Amino acid sequence: MSGRQLVMDLAPDPSFGRDDFLLSPGNAAARGRLADTARWPRGVLALVGRAASGKSHLAAIWAEDHEAGICAAREPVDRAAVLGRSALVVEDCDEGFADETLMFHLFNEAASAPRPLLLTGRTEPGRWPVATRDLASRLRGTDSVAIEPPDDELIAALFVKHCADRQLAIETPALKAALPRVERSYQFVLDVVAELDRETLSSQRPLTRSLLLRTLERLAG
Repeated sequence: MSGRQLVMDLAPDPSFGRDDFLLSPGNAAARGRLADTARWPRGVLALVGRAASGKSHLAAIWAEDHEAGICAAREPVDRAAVLGRSALVVEDCDEGFADETLMFHLFNEAASAPRPLLLTGRTEPGRWPVATRDLASRLRGTDSVAIEPPDDELIAALFVKHCADRQLAIETPALKAALPRVERSYQFVLDVVAELDRETLSSQRPLTRSLLLRTLERLAG
Protein backbone atom coordinates (compact mmCIF):
# COMPACT_ATOMS: atom_id res chain seq x y z
CA MET A 1 0.00 0.00 0.00
CA SER A 2 1.39 3.40 -0.99
CA GLY A 3 2.53 5.75 1.72
CA ARG A 4 1.38 8.77 -0.30
CA GLN A 5 -1.77 10.66 0.55
CA LEU A 6 -4.16 12.65 -1.61
CA VAL A 7 -3.58 16.32 -0.85
CA MET A 8 -5.68 19.37 -1.70
CA ASP A 9 -3.67 22.46 -2.61
CA LEU A 10 -4.94 25.06 -0.14
CA ALA A 11 -2.61 28.00 -0.67
CA PRO A 12 -2.39 30.35 2.29
CA ASP A 13 -3.98 33.77 1.98
CA PRO A 14 -1.25 36.34 1.31
CA SER A 15 -0.47 38.79 4.09
CA PHE A 16 -0.25 42.40 2.91
CA GLY A 17 1.00 43.87 6.18
CA ARG A 18 3.70 46.50 6.05
CA ASP A 19 6.14 44.36 8.03
CA ASP A 20 5.61 41.40 5.69
CA PHE A 21 6.89 43.21 2.60
CA LEU A 22 10.38 42.12 1.55
CA LEU A 23 12.61 45.11 0.76
CA SER A 24 15.09 44.76 -2.08
CA PRO A 25 16.96 46.90 -4.62
CA GLY A 26 14.52 45.66 -7.25
CA ASN A 27 11.54 47.31 -5.58
CA ALA A 28 13.32 50.38 -4.18
CA ALA A 29 12.33 52.64 -7.09
CA ALA A 30 8.70 51.58 -6.80
CA ARG A 31 8.67 52.21 -3.07
CA GLY A 32 10.17 55.64 -3.60
CA ARG A 33 7.62 56.66 -6.22
CA LEU A 34 4.69 55.44 -4.14
CA ALA A 35 5.97 57.40 -1.16
CA ASP A 36 5.98 60.63 -3.19
CA THR A 37 2.37 60.79 -4.40
CA ALA A 38 2.45 64.58 -4.68
CA ARG A 39 4.89 64.30 -7.59
CA TRP A 40 2.81 61.93 -9.70
CA PRO A 41 2.11 63.61 -13.06
CA ARG A 42 -1.63 64.49 -13.13
CA GLY A 43 -2.09 62.44 -9.96
CA VAL A 44 -1.74 59.03 -11.63
CA LEU A 45 0.94 56.34 -11.43
CA ALA A 46 1.11 52.83 -12.89
CA LEU A 47 2.91 50.18 -10.85
CA VAL A 48 4.20 47.51 -13.24
CA GLY A 49 5.65 44.12 -12.39
CA ARG A 50 5.56 40.43 -13.16
CA ALA A 51 3.16 38.02 -11.51
CA ALA A 52 3.71 37.66 -7.74
CA SER A 53 6.26 40.51 -7.71
CA GLY A 54 4.55 42.36 -4.87
CA LYS A 55 2.39 44.86 -6.77
CA SER A 56 -0.73 44.13 -4.73
CA HIS A 57 1.28 44.19 -1.50
CA LEU A 58 2.79 47.60 -2.24
CA ALA A 59 -0.58 48.89 -3.42
CA ALA A 60 -2.22 47.71 -0.19
CA ILE A 61 0.37 49.56 1.89
CA TRP A 62 -0.16 52.72 -0.20
CA ALA A 63 -3.93 52.33 0.15
CA GLU A 64 -3.63 52.11 3.92
CA ASP A 65 -1.51 55.26 4.03
CA HIS A 66 -3.98 57.21 1.87
CA GLU A 67 -7.27 55.66 3.01
CA ALA A 68 -7.75 54.54 -0.57
CA GLY A 69 -10.31 52.18 -1.98
CA ILE A 70 -9.12 49.10 -3.89
CA CYS A 71 -10.92 47.50 -6.81
CA ALA A 72 -10.14 45.12 -9.67
CA ALA A 73 -10.21 46.61 -13.16
CA ARG A 74 -12.36 43.82 -14.63
CA GLU A 75 -14.95 43.77 -11.83
CA PRO A 76 -18.01 46.06 -11.82
CA VAL A 77 -17.85 48.64 -9.03
CA ASP A 78 -20.27 50.86 -7.17
CA ARG A 79 -19.60 54.26 -8.76
CA ALA A 80 -20.82 56.18 -5.72
CA ALA A 81 -18.51 54.21 -3.43
CA VAL A 82 -15.52 54.68 -5.73
CA LEU A 83 -16.08 58.39 -6.27
CA GLY A 84 -16.55 58.86 -2.55
CA ARG A 85 -12.96 57.84 -1.74
CA SER A 86 -10.08 60.30 -1.43
CA ALA A 87 -7.72 57.96 -3.32
CA LEU A 88 -8.08 54.79 -5.36
CA VAL A 89 -6.15 51.67 -6.40
CA VAL A 90 -7.25 49.83 -9.55
CA GLU A 91 -5.63 46.41 -9.83
CA ASP A 92 -4.81 44.14 -12.79
CA CYS A 93 -5.43 46.81 -15.41
CA ASP A 94 -3.65 44.75 -18.07
CA GLU A 95 -6.73 42.49 -18.06
CA GLY A 96 -8.95 45.33 -19.32
CA PHE A 97 -11.60 47.53 -17.67
CA ALA A 98 -15.21 46.69 -16.86
CA ASP A 99 -16.16 50.39 -17.04
CA GLU A 100 -13.96 52.46 -19.34
CA THR A 101 -16.16 55.53 -18.93
CA LEU A 102 -15.61 55.48 -15.18
CA MET A 103 -11.87 55.03 -15.65
CA PHE A 104 -11.71 58.05 -17.94
CA HIS A 105 -13.60 60.05 -15.31
CA LEU A 106 -11.15 58.90 -12.62
CA PHE A 107 -8.23 60.04 -14.75
CA ASN A 108 -9.78 63.48 -15.11
CA GLU A 109 -10.45 63.77 -11.39
CA ALA A 110 -7.07 62.43 -10.27
CA ALA A 111 -5.51 65.86 -10.75
CA SER A 112 -8.50 68.17 -10.39
CA ALA A 113 -10.25 66.70 -7.32
CA PRO A 114 -7.50 65.71 -6.44
CA ARG A 115 -8.00 61.97 -6.11
CA PRO A 116 -4.66 60.10 -6.55
CA LEU A 117 -5.02 57.06 -8.75
CA LEU A 118 -2.66 54.06 -8.50
CA LEU A 119 -2.94 51.48 -11.27
CA THR A 120 -1.29 48.05 -11.29
CA GLY A 121 -0.54 45.70 -14.17
CA ARG A 122 1.98 43.26 -15.60
CA THR A 123 2.71 45.41 -18.66
CA GLU A 124 3.16 49.10 -19.39
CA PRO A 125 -0.13 51.07 -19.43
CA GLY A 126 0.14 51.89 -23.13
CA ARG A 127 -0.30 48.16 -23.82
CA TRP A 128 -3.47 47.67 -21.73
CA PRO A 129 -6.53 46.68 -23.80
CA VAL A 130 -9.04 49.54 -24.12
CA ALA A 131 -11.66 50.46 -26.73
CA THR A 132 -12.18 54.09 -25.68
CA ARG A 133 -9.83 56.32 -27.66
CA ASP A 134 -9.57 59.05 -25.00
CA LEU A 135 -8.81 56.52 -22.27
CA ALA A 136 -6.17 54.88 -24.47
CA SER A 137 -4.56 58.29 -24.91
CA ARG A 138 -4.53 58.86 -21.14
CA LEU A 139 -2.92 55.47 -20.58
CA ARG A 140 -0.19 56.09 -23.14
CA GLY A 141 0.71 59.26 -21.27
CA THR A 142 0.65 57.66 -17.82
CA ASP A 143 3.88 57.62 -15.86
CA SER A 144 4.95 54.21 -14.57
CA VAL A 145 7.45 52.56 -12.27
CA ALA A 146 8.51 48.92 -12.46
CA ILE A 147 9.34 46.28 -9.89
CA GLU A 148 12.44 44.59 -11.22
CA PRO A 149 13.11 40.81 -11.29
CA PRO A 150 14.41 39.45 -7.95
CA ASP A 151 18.12 39.13 -7.17
CA ASP A 152 19.66 36.16 -5.33
CA GLU A 153 19.13 37.69 -1.90
CA LEU A 154 15.44 38.30 -2.55
CA ILE A 155 14.99 34.85 -4.12
CA ALA A 156 16.34 33.30 -0.91
CA ALA A 157 14.10 35.51 1.25
CA LEU A 158 11.07 34.61 -0.87
CA PHE A 159 11.76 30.90 -0.43
CA VAL A 160 11.99 31.32 3.34
CA LYS A 161 8.82 33.43 3.50
CA HIS A 162 6.67 31.25 1.26
CA CYS A 163 7.88 28.09 3.00
CA ALA A 164 7.08 29.62 6.38
CA ASP A 165 3.60 30.57 5.12
CA ARG A 166 3.03 26.86 4.43
CA GLN A 167 4.77 25.73 7.63
CA LEU A 168 7.65 24.18 5.71
CA ALA A 169 11.16 24.21 7.15
CA ILE A 170 13.83 24.91 4.54
CA GLU A 171 17.45 24.50 5.64
CA THR A 172 20.16 26.96 4.61
CA PRO A 173 22.44 24.35 2.90
CA ALA A 174 19.52 23.18 0.73
CA LEU A 175 18.66 26.74 -0.20
CA LYS A 176 22.26 27.58 -1.11
CA ALA A 177 22.48 24.51 -3.33
CA ALA A 178 19.22 25.45 -5.04
CA LEU A 179 19.83 29.14 -5.73
CA PRO A 180 21.97 28.73 -8.89
CA ARG A 181 19.17 26.63 -10.43
CA VAL A 182 16.27 28.93 -9.62
CA GLU A 183 14.61 30.91 -12.40
CA ARG A 184 14.70 34.65 -11.55
CA SER A 185 10.93 34.85 -11.33
CA TYR A 186 8.61 35.62 -8.42
CA GLN A 187 5.97 33.23 -9.76
CA PHE A 188 8.50 30.43 -10.19
CA VAL A 189 9.39 30.57 -6.49
CA LEU A 190 5.69 30.39 -5.59
CA ASP A 191 5.19 27.42 -7.91
CA VAL A 192 8.18 25.56 -6.48
CA VAL A 193 7.08 26.08 -2.88
CA ALA A 194 3.52 25.00 -3.70
CA GLU A 195 4.88 21.81 -5.29
CA LEU A 196 7.15 21.17 -2.31
CA ASP A 197 4.16 21.57 -0.01
CA ARG A 198 2.17 19.02 -1.99
CA GLU A 199 5.07 16.58 -2.07
CA THR A 200 5.86 16.76 1.63
CA LEU A 201 2.21 16.45 2.63
CA SER A 202 1.60 13.59 0.24
CA SER A 203 4.66 11.60 1.27
CA GLN A 204 4.55 12.67 4.94
CA ARG A 205 8.27 13.44 4.70
CA PRO A 206 10.23 16.62 5.47
CA LEU A 207 11.58 19.01 2.86
CA THR A 208 15.05 17.76 1.96
CA ARG A 209 17.83 19.04 -0.26
CA SER A 210 17.27 16.23 -2.76
CA LEU A 211 13.51 16.91 -2.93
CA LEU A 212 14.13 20.60 -3.49
CA LEU A 213 16.61 19.97 -6.31
CA ARG A 214 14.39 17.36 -7.97
CA THR A 215 11.44 19.74 -7.84
CA LEU A 216 13.47 22.57 -9.34
CA GLU A 217 14.68 20.34 -12.16
CA ARG A 218 11.17 19.13 -12.93
CA LEU A 219 9.52 22.55 -12.94
CA ALA A 220 12.35 24.21 -14.84
CA GLY A 221 11.99 21.66 -17.58
